[in-house]
Amino acid sequence: MKSKSVLYNLQAHALYLSNRSEIWPDISAKAEKFSVNSETDATNDIYESLKKTIDDYEKQFTYAPEQIGFVAFINGKLIGMDIFGSTSVIPKIYKKLLRGHILDALDRDRMSRAESEGTAGSSTTVLQDQAKAFLGRIKRIKKEVYKSVGEGHEFRFKSEQVTGFALVNDEEVVHLAAFAE
Repeated sequence: MKSKSVLYNLQAHALYLSNRSEIWPDISAKAEKFSVNSETDATNDIYESLKKTIDDYEKQFTYAPEQIGFVAFINGKLIGMDIFGSTSVIPKIYKKLLRGHILDALDRDRMSRAESEGTAGSSTTVLQDQAKAFLGRIKRIKKEVYKSVGEGHEFRFKSEQVTGFALVNDEEVVHLAAFAE
């Protein structure tokens, strides 16, 4: 995962770098799972081959004007979240983030059609409880602080249960991204 790679390079070299050689095999494996032949191993080729399916799923989701992020669940299991410090951000990146989670859901569905990873069809209360517990884990994890590439600081965190970062500027969260392990 890119977030882990960046954290490793920040710790080891104080540089914001991801190891792209770790990302390409993941993309190649995903293309193979979806029977997509891509000369460049581009993720875009996977999206194009699944365009109709992804578009159909995408239509089932909308964002609210006051929305500042979202929590992603696959088969009733929390897999990650993105939270932004402003409502103006979501309209710009919502579709890209959502399509990424849809592709992950399709991939996970292919890996385990017969068995559910979580509790598909979970009640809103169960999902909210998972989100609160996830945020609690993030809160308790030791954070490492780094000067960001632009303004502010990045708080990077990693445990056996969650990996992610928070970009903070002037004591306000600009972006929090966290992924379940």
